[in-house]
This record gives sequence, structure tokens and C-alpha cells, in this order.
Amino acid sequence: MRAISEGDNFALLFYKLVPLLGIKTKEPTMGEVLKSLLSAYKKSEELQSFTEEYGQTLEEAGFNVLKMSNQSPLAVGMGIPSFFENGISLHHTYGIPYIPASSVKGLVRFTYLVGCLDIFPVEVDGLPKAFEWKSEDISPDEVFKTLKTVADILEKSKDFSDFKETLDKHLEEKNLLKPTGDLEKFYNSYRDLFGTQHQRGKVIFADALASRFEFEVDIMNPHYVNYYQSSPEERKKQGIFLVGDFYNPTPIFFLTVKEGSEFIFPYRYRDKRNIQLIKVLLKEGLSLFGIGGKRRKGYGFF
Repeated sequence: MRAISEGDNFALLFYKLVPLLGIKTKEPTMGEVLKSLLSAYKKSEELQSFTEEYGQTLEEAGFNVLKMSNQSPLAVGMGIPSFFENGISLHHTYGIPYIPASSVKGLVRFTYLVGCLDIFPVEVDGLPKAFEWKSEDISPDEVFKTLKTVADILEKSKDFSDFKETLDKHLEEKNLLKPTGDLEKFYNSYRDLFGTQHQRGKVIFADALASRFEFEVDIMNPHYVNYYQSSPEERKKQGIFLVGDFYNPTPIFFLTVKEGSEFIFPYRYRDKRNIQLIKVLLKEGLSLFGIGGKRRKGYGFF
């Protein structure tokens, strides 16, 4: 087979044509393969014009477009199956990085709930502050379990009466949170924005595409793979009972979108009075909580 010298569709290179790169090393590391892949990638100038046209088309259809740059490496789609141990989200036609609309909606929804439940100081005007915590000593685990429960109740409730009845039962059992503001406003606002199992939400998000970007090879280096991937019986046979620095590290190479890349985030909401709310929630979510994988390690913040 003929070796590939270069290509302008990175999705095709990454997911289909790696075996044709013509790497001369007999046993290359994944890092070397990824670097060969990047050297074979010749980014076309038409990619940026495609993203601009994509944004303009959506604006003509009534969408607003927010431009944001990542201030740390972005790792989206690491769980996608690929030749490498970790995948990456790439546009299926043009091969440019993108963030699925479902992930963007999930981030905005999370930011909304975190602000409404006063879990984190989210600086967003117009959020219905409908709750307060009964103690400052509640563990983070309990706080986020409560957040998830409230979100589940919102999703399944047929109407406000159903929501309040189910929520009251939960609050009686847990006794961690108490309603203080306009609970009905909170319910109606959430339902109108994001929808429930019984009503469609009014906010629509589209995939966020990169308008300016660079790829970068990154590395994870776990030291205790052998310990955690073996059963207690296997460890007992080997006489290993403690985790220690006597294992060889196992480097895992993966691709990220380099910091300083730019993405466009399209969203549409027909209620002009609250369109600013969505914009601020999106900006706050991207900067405070990040998006994609490995956020606890500092990835994915804009």
C-alpha cells in the first residue's frame, strides 16, 4: 500500500488512515504515531471559511453565536473508539474539532441549577434563587446528590403541582435544603428553557465548531496500572498488598485541542427578554466548569 504523505481531513487521517502513514520505526510508540499523524496533516484555509459560513447560516436562521477561546487544552470525545486508546470529537465531513450540542446544553443546564441552588457563586442576573441550604457543613457529595435529585424530579414532573409534591417528600426525608423563593417561577423557568419529559424546551443549541485551532499531543502517565487491573487473588499470589512506586509507569498518549483555539457556540431562544440569560449562563459555564474530559485536571476551560 502507498504511504500517505499528507492530507487535509484530520478525521479521515485519525480514524481511517493511520496504518497508511508509512512510519519507518519498527515499534513506534503511540506518541510517535500521533506526531507522525500531525505532521501529515495539512490544514486547509477553507476550513475557517466553512466555520464562518456555518455560523452565518445559523444566524440567518435566528441563532445567536458566541465566540470563546479555550485557556487550557480541550479533550472532547476521548471515549470514542479509535486506533488509539482515546478518541477525539471531529466533524465527520471536514475533520475539524467540535463540541456536540448535547454537551453544550448539558453544561448550560448544570450552570443554571448550580446557580439556582446556590451551590457556587454564579454571577448571573435573573436566576430564580428558590432554595437555601440548612447547614454549611453538608458534604460536597450530599450537595451534588441533592442537585441530581432535584434535576431528576424536574425532568419527570408533569406540572408544578407534581413537582412540588415530589420535591416536598424528598426534602422531608433528607432535610438538607429548603425552598425560600418563588418555587413556581423556578419550575416554569427550567421547563421553558430546557424542557422536561412532558414538554419541549425553547432553547436550541447547535454543535460548537472550531474556527481557529491547533492539535497537540498530550500524555497521561499512570503508575499503578498493574495493581488496579489485577484481582485481589492475583495480587495475593504475587505477594503484593500495597500500592507503591515499584511499578513501571504506563504512558498513554492522546490528542487535545491546543489552548488558544477559538470555537463558535450557536444557540437560539425566541424569548428576546431572556436571550441574555442564556449567553451569560454559557459564558459562566465554560469559564467556571469547563467542558469535555479531564476537567478535574484543568482541561476544557474557556
